[in-house]
Amino acid sequence: CKCQDQSSSKFIAAVFHECISGPKEMSSFIIGWISIVLWVIAYLPQMRLNFILKRSEAMSPVFLLCWIFGDLFATISCFLLQQLFTQIFLGVIFVTFDIVLVYQYVYYLKCKTSLTPLDAKVRPMEKAIYSFICIIIVLNVIWVGVYGSMRLTTDFANIDDCPTVPILPDGLVLAGDIIAYLSIPMFVASRPGQIGKLIKRKSSEGLSLGMFCLTVFANFTQMVSMFVYTQEADVLIKKIPFFLGQGLPMLCDIWIVILIIKYSLKNQVKNRRMKQKSEDDVENFNIAEENSLTSRQQLLIETT
Repeated sequence: CKCQDQSSSKFIAAVFHECISGPKEMSSFIIGWISIVLWVIAYLPQMRLNFILKRSEAMSPVFLLCWIFGDLFATISCFLLQQLFTQIFLGVIFVTFDIVLVYQYVYYLKCKTSLTPLDAKVRPMEKAIYSFICIIIVLNVIWVGVYGSMRLTTDFANIDDCPTVPILPDGLVLAGDIIAYLSIPMFVASRPGQIGKLIKRKSSEGLSLGMFCLTVFANFTQMVSMFVYTQEADVLIKKIPFFLGQGLPMLCDIWIVILIIKYSLKNQVKNRRMKQKSEDDVENFNIAEENSLTSRQQLLIETT
C-alpha cells in the first residue's frame, strides 16, 4: 500500500501495510515486532518439552485457562475493532498455540502411563528444520519488501492507500475496548497459579525455562515499544492498564524463572549425591567381595 507521507518507509508499507515515519515510530515498530517474534516462539519450547517427555503435569491448569481466555479476548477485540490483518492473524496464532498446550495437558494426563518419553536433545535434523523455516520466512519478508518498494517507486499511482483507522459505531468501539480490557486480568491472573504449583511440587521438571525467559523479554519489549512511541503524559495514563497487563506478568515470570533455576540446581545436586552414593555403594560392595575372597583364600591355605 502507499502512504500519503512520502517520508514513510516503503519497505514497511509493502510488507506490513502500515505507514511508519520518523525515528520514534520506526524504533517503536521494530521493538514491537521483536516482541511479537518472541511471543510466537515463546510457546515452542514448552510444546516441544511436553511432546518429548509425554508429560504435562508441571503446567498449571489455571495458568493455561487464563492464558487462553486472555488471548481469546484480545483476538475478539481485534475483530470487533477491525484492526490490521497482521494483528488478527497473530491473535489467531496465539489462540491456536494455547489450544495445543491445553490439548497436550489433557492428553498426556490421560495417557501418561502408556507413553514412552523421547530423547530431549536437539538433533541435527531438528536444527536443520528450524534453520530452514527461519531462512524461508526471512527471505519471503525481504522479497515482499524489496518487490513492494520497487512497485511503490515505479507504479505509485496504481497502488491502494494504506488502511486508516476505521470509523466504527460507538457501541462497537465500547464493546471492543471492554473485551480488550478483559484480557488484562486474565494475563495477570495466570501466573500465580503456576507459581503456586511450582512451590507445591518443589520441582521444575517438565517446565520449560526457555518459555518463561522468552515471555519476560516479550513483555519487556512490548512495554518499551509503547513507551518509545510517545512520552505524552495523557497518552501514557490511558495506557496504564496495558502497562500493568504486561508489567505484572513479567515480574511473575521473572519469579518463575528464578524458581525453575533454583529447583533445577537442587535437583542437580540431589542427582550428583545419589550418583556418588551409588558409586560408593558399588565400591564398598567390591571391597567387601574382595575381602571375602581374600578371607576364603586365607582359610583354604590354613586348612591345607
